[in-house]
Order: sequence, then structure tokens, then C-alpha cells
Amino acid sequence: MKIVPTYKLVAIAVIPVLAALTAAFYTDGLAVLVLTLLLLLAIGFFDMLSLLIDAPRFKVIVPDVVRLTCHKQGTLVVRVSMDRELKSSRMIYLGAPFSVGIDCKLNPLPFKWPAGAGAVEVSFEIIAHERGEIPMQKLFLQSGSIFGLWSSYHSLPVKLELRVYPPLSPGARRMAARFLTSNSAGLSMVRVLGQGREFERLRDYMPGDSYSDIDWKATARRRRPVTRLYQAEHTQKVLVAVDTGRLSARRRKGDPVLDRYINAALFLGQIAQKNGDHFGVLTFSDRVTSYVRPGSGQAHYNACRELLCHEKAVACSPAYDELFSFLRLHLSKRTLVLILTDLDDPLLSEKFLNNVDLAIKRHLVHVCMPRPQLSQSIFEKPVESVAQIYQCVAGDLVSRDLDMLRRELAAKGVVLKLTDPDDAAVALVNQYLDIKQRQIL
Repeated sequence: MKIVPTYKLVAIAVIPVLAALTAAFYTDGLAVLVLTLLLLLAIGFFDMLSLLIDAPRFKVIVPDVVRLTCHKQGTLVVRVSMDRELKSSRMIYLGAPFSVGIDCKLNPLPFKWPAGAGAVEVSFEIIAHERGEIPMQKLFLQSGSIFGLWSSYHSLPVKLELRVYPPLSPGARRMAARFLTSNSAGLSMVRVLGQGREFERLRDYMPGDSYSDIDWKATARRRRPVTRLYQAEHTQKVLVAVDTGRLSARRRKGDPVLDRYINAALFLGQIAQKNGDHFGVLTFSDRVTSYVRPGSGQAHYNACRELLCHEKAVACSPAYDELFSFLRLHLSKRTLVLILTDLDDPLLSEKFLNNVDLAIKRHLVHVCMPRPQLSQSIFEKPVESVAQIYQCVAGDLVSRDLDMLRRELAAKGVVLKLTDPDDAAVALVNQYLDIKQRQIL
């Protein structure tokens, strides 16, 4: 506890100055000055002594983790208690050392402690502007004395962690309202396209069955032709690979591209679990940094969410050879791999083309990347200056390179999807739902 004088004590200190001026003109002024000084010293000493003797011991209780959404107002609830009951109400100030990326309306937060109360709950209204984890190790509390001449400052240790998640885009919020809040009411039968490859049962061979569906081991055991029957897959594996390399640190409309990737991955995880599929995440830069194998359940989704919340962009280029080698070694079953990365760099796109063959033999690979700002056909928009002409020519060259890359990837069975950063979540979910409906996994 630290005791410091308040502005009231500083203002009262002006009284001895006036008394000294009075002593200069009156013979009894010296006695008035002495009596004034003694009275003020007695009041100040008594007020400080009462604060030292009767000062309560405070204790704060905060949750271990407070989850916030970036650019959205959240609440931090703090429970303050003391070891004794106050006979009269008192004004208390509670302060929190928030970081630069967090805005708070009132800090320190004033509140009135009612007489006879053992504990009081107060709330900070905060807005976070940066994704990630923000630890807090202490809070500060200020309490005044009886006459308000002194204040006591308490440093209260806490163990608190603010976890800030990226917000959903408007399109993703509309899609979430349609998919995640609906129930089975109003559903209708929809024909599933394609042939499923999930084994159902064996039956005797019938004329017209494909020779590729014959189970030769069962045929040898039964000594008659046996055909394997398949059904549409009910549980598929979906893995989202998030690029945390140098290009993911670029900002679009104030937010890093990496935040858009994380937002899209988490939203896809909710949709996939709603459809009964297994969902997993992987992050990579110059190596594979973290991995959660595809699974289901709320605990599994929470693990994926916490993993992505910790990720930060690093100043290195993504190593696609490490990524595809990891997928080949750790994913034994066929999986839908959705890669969130940026391939507008010619060197990176060439590395991707040279190494994607390691994964396409076993898995279905789709790429979703943000559309470059300069990507447009030549003279798509009216120009008004020579600088805009050069800009349109550069945008046309970027668009041509991306079209060539899309054709080269399509020849290998890889789909490249260009989308606006704000619509990355919607585009990723639409890719997944299209694959799910066509049963091409």
C-alpha cells in the first residue's frame, strides 16, 4: 500500500500562506499563524493515521480467461471484496493497465462502495483492436481517507488473460444465421451427386457390376464373384492449412490478412461439424508450426480455436515442400485440404506447383487466396491520368499470371479460388459445400 496526498491537501496548504500574510500586518497574526499550522497538522496527521489504522485490505477476483471479438465491445467483470465492513459509503477507483490495442471508456473506473457491503462487482467496457492474447498480472485500486486529504494505492495481483478473436464478416454472419441456427425443421430430401466411396456391405455379383468393384479376396473365400457396395460418405475429413508467412501480414482495410484466414478457418469448422464431418487445422510458414488432426466435438473445436488465436505472422516465405511432405506423412486417409495462402508472388507460385504433386495423389487440394488489389483486366475501369494507365497495365499482367496459374493447377486437379478478403469465410464455406454436395472427395 502506498499513501500519497490529494489535491485537497494541496489546496488547504494555501491557508498557512494567508495566515503568514496576516501576521505581517497584525500583532496577533503570529499566534494565528501558529494555531493554523498546528490545526492543519493535527487534521492531516489524524486523517493519515485513520487511513493507516482503518485501511481495509482489498482482494479482487477475475476470470482466468476473457474472450473478446476484435472491434467489438466486451466486458471485463471484476469482483472486489474487503476484509471488513465500512460504516459509511466511500468512493473507490479501480484501474487496469490495458495495452495500447485496447480502448476503455473509464480507466480508472470510479464506483461507490455502499456501507456494510462485503463485495462489489464492477465492469470495464473495453474494445480490442488487435487479435491475440493479452496477459494482465495486476490491477490498481485507490481509496480515500475520511476527510479526503490522503489516498491509498493498492497493487493487487491477478492472473488474467484477454483472448481476442477476429470478427465475422457481414456475409459470414448472414451465412451463420442460416446454417448454424437452423434445426431439422423444414428439411427436404436432396439427391446426392456422384458415387460415394464409403464401404457399406458385400453382395453376390450381378450382371452389369463394374469389375473394379469386385472384392477378389471375398471372391476367393466364397468361390463365387462378390461385389463391394458403397454409399455416400457421411463423415469426411477436412483440414484447413493456414499460411502465416510474410504475405499474411499485409493489411486489408485495417486488418491483417492472417486475421481473415483465421476467421474463415474457424467459421468453416463450425459448418463442417454441423454437417457431421471431422475438422482440423494446420499452420505453416518456413515449416509446419502447429497441427490439430481432424476430429469432432466442442472440445476439439475449442482446441483449434485456441491454437489459431495464438498465431502471429512471421517474416519468412512459406515452405510448401515442408507442408506437402507433412500432409503425406501424417494424413493416411483421403482428406479435403483447403489451403489459405497467397500465390501472387511468382517465386511462391512456382514452388507451390513443383511440390503439390506430393499431396494430390492421395488428397483433394483446394486453394483459396485473396484477390490482389491490382488484379483487373486492362481498361476495365475508366482512366483519367497516365499513372492510371500504367496501373491498369500492371493489373492486367497480374490477372494474366493468375489465370495461367489457375490453368496449371487445374491440370493437376487443384482448384484455385480468388476472393475478396472480406468474403474469404463465405468463399471457403462455399467451396466445402460444393465438394460435399458433388461427393468428389
